[in-house]
Amino acid sequence: MFTLDDLITQRPPLHRHGDGRKASWGASETVLKFIMDHAGPHSKTIETGAGHSTIAFALSGAEHYAVFPEPYLADTVGDFLDDNGIARDKLHLLNGPSQDILPALKEDGFDLVFIDGDHAFPVPFMDWYYLGRRMKPGGLLIIDDTQIWTGHVLKTFLMMEPEWRLIKDCYGASFFRMEEPWSGKWWGKQAYTVIHSSFKPGDENLFTPHIREMLLPVYESDK
Repeated sequence: MFTLDDLITQRPPLHRHGDGRKASWGASETVLKFIMDHAGPHSKTIETGAGHSTIAFALSGAEHYAVFPEPYLADTVGDFLDDNGIARDKLHLLNGPSQDILPALKEDGFDLVFIDGDHAFPVPFMDWYYLGRRMKPGGLLIIDDTQIWTGHVLKTFLMMEPEWRLIKDCYGASFFRMEEPWSGKWWGKQAYTVIHSSFKPGDENLFTPHIREMLLPVYESDK
């Protein structure tokens, strides 16, 4: 029986370089183990991107959706699962850019979301926007490649939002729990947005006490 340890050891080359050469890009061992520890036969999960993480989700037995733009991944991932006797009856491979597929996605109620697709601006933020609202309260969110600017900004933004709690952090990946149901927010209630904006004295009265307190160091540094 194929196991997560086999996946970590083998690191199969499921991806391709631009010139067609095989590549073994994939989520870290920490991410793969987190997926196996927190997803199971009763879970509903989704990721942007596909590869080693898709194999881990399949091994977990979760009802899983993978959204990816590279057409060949449907074959390389699917063939690897078949060749190793890993069930794929609960796996849904959705080929196309996440920014095109996610807005029209009918599924919701996700227990675990993994953002590891296109890292170019603004795609990770769009992935979070469309998938966060489809998560269950208490669900888990993994942001991969936080060493890249886009992932780092998304991570930092969520660390300042009370609806999200950072539960684990390592180089290249951050893990959050969704503490409250999704709700749209006026920008003035988003702490990260406010403290990275420019204001004149007196403007702080526009904001909640919590954000006004966070703004104090900003105003002090301007004096």
